[in-house]
Amino acid sequence: MIDTLRADHTSVGGYARSTTPWLAELARSGVVFESAYSTASHTRPSTASMMTSLYPSQHRAWLGRGLSLDVDTLAEHFREAGWSTWAFVTNGQIFGGGLHFDQGFDRFRVIRGERRDNHARTEELNELLLPQLDAHGDEPFFLYVHAVDPHSPYDPPPAVRGRFTDPDYEGPVQAEKTRRRFLQSLSLGETDLDQIRGLYDEDILYQDAMLGVLVERLRALDLLERTLIVVVSDHGDEFREHGGWEHGKRLYEEQIHVPFVLSSAAPVLPKGRRVAAPVSMVDVLPTLLSLWDLPLPEKREGRDLRAYLRDGEEPPARAVYAEEWASPFGPLVRSLRDGRWKVIERRRSEEGRLRSDTALYDLEGSGERKDLSAQEPSRLEELSQGLRAKTLRLAARFLFGLQRRRD
Repeated sequence: MIDTLRADHTSVGGYARSTTPWLAELARSGVVFESAYSTASHTRPSTASMMTSLYPSQHRAWLGRGLSLDVDTLAEHFREAGWSTWAFVTNGQIFGGGLHFDQGFDRFRVIRGERRDNHARTEELNELLLPQLDAHGDEPFFLYVHAVDPHSPYDPPPAVRGRFTDPDYEGPVQAEKTRRRFLQSLSLGETDLDQIRGLYDEDILYQDAMLGVLVERLRALDLLERTLIVVVSDHGDEFREHGGWEHGKRLYEEQIHVPFVLSSAAPVLPKGRRVAAPVSMVDVLPTLLSLWDLPLPEKREGRDLRAYLRDGEEPPARAVYAEEWASPFGPLVRSLRDGRWKVIERRRSEEGRLRSDTALYDLEGSGERKDLSAQEPSRLEELSQGLRAKTLRLAARFLFGLQRRRD
């Protein structure tokens, strides 16, 4: 899990800069899902969806809450199958007290960083992780690594500083202050935005190099041929494309379109395959369990993606859904992508009443910079109905689950 890595800033996502050469190398030995989507635009709910195959409105890991002990996690499924389960985590949204993301792990190691903060460098993470691999023995293992270097502030280490930024830059942007609260107070021009994006890209390049260190250790231990490597992200960041910074409370592509790569040196995956069909992070759990012929939980929303890995098969089309919650009474923002079209519905309180507005976007045309609701009313209604139906179904399943627990 590479925290805050948006898909269009990766080499496998077609980015002009070579930010992720190691990820590109892994992709050549496996499968790239080109249109993978997070279920939310911040860490806790989106990571919980990957771990449980449930949407935020079902697992409820948001608004100061953690994972319910009633849900079954990916780690629990592998441990029940006899695997050792380890986690090395650098983000406090996951390792905070009472959040229960440790359930199912034999070892859950928290890395706070040199400044005792929630964003340790991946080099610090690797110092603790690599000895675990060295001592692992012959048991099968599920290893979850949550690295966080692309997260703001975009403050890359000296080893990569200057690769994508202007060394002569003298503007107002300071690497250690590239957080929303600082950036939104500045008057920034295009040169300043280029500097911010360059710092973010340098953080990604460093993160990718640390991924390479892990891959090389697997190779040195003769584990690479027997290991499936999965690389995903929880969300991306905006750089004022829609007037804002960072992530959360919005569901634009910059925030929820994330990388998703499956890689193995063993002949268990097609090599260099690219899947264009939209998929979701709720698909991770059923796909990984299915690859090892482990039973799939009845309570899941994701789809087993093995059919996408076989030549000559075209799975049925599906829409992908995401949601952001601001209160227990309903989603603040929700979105549905169906093919090239996407709707985003925003809800707000106005004069004591709940109001909403919905925008329609053509992702292969003008993108999310032009709302086509007025030009495409029938398509807007079609996707809006799909969005309402999805939300009602999730609510019904959640309420049914509550009743079953009471019974």
